[in-house]
Amino acid sequence: MDFPVTTVIVSALTGAIGGTAAVEGLARLLGDRWLQKTLAKEKAEYERQLAGLKKDFDKELAQYHACLDRSTFVTRAHFETEFTAMKEVSQSLSAVKLIVQDLYPIEVRPANPNRDALLVELEKASRTFKEKLEEWAVFLEPKLYSEFDHCYAAASAFCREEKSASGAPKEGSKSYFWDSYRAASQMVRDRVQSLAVVPGT
Repeated sequence: MDFPVTTVIVSALTGAIGGTAAVEGLARLLGDRWLQKTLAKEKAEYERQLAGLKKDFDKELAQYHACLDRSTFVTRAHFETEFTAMKEVSQSLSAVKLIVQDLYPIEVRPANPNRDALLVELEKASRTFKEKLEEWAVFLEPKLYSEFDHCYAAASAFCREEKSASGAPKEGSKSYFWDSYRAASQMVRDRVQSLAVVPGT
């Protein structure tokens, strides 16, 4: 059987091209499958890592929220306790102030006929004020406590001087009380303002 050379060459070339195409097609098919498997593995690994990170972040977020809640509770409890302390001590001081005003009025008016009864009331109110001050002492700012204590010292001086042989208290005691009272009242106002909670915090 005689084959022309051209036919042989064409057949060889066709076979070679077909074989190359087959090999290339097979390689591509195997490569695609390998790539898909590799991608699936990588994706599964990344999803596992992502789930782990999410779990860690959720845990940290929960801890952060717990700390924030505790902090908010402590801040609110601190504010409420200190505010109550200032309020109760200030109310006791106001009772002392009203009696001092009756005993030693700023405006000119006749002497109060119940002076002895007012002095007894002043002693009692001063004692109540001091007890309230000591009850809440640890919750008050040291400077504020000190100013409140000056008010008590001045009220006590009124009573001592009134009962002494010299009679009515000296002007220094009166101005000491009013200066201390004004300073303590201003400190309370300033402290309440500094403790005020900003909305949204």
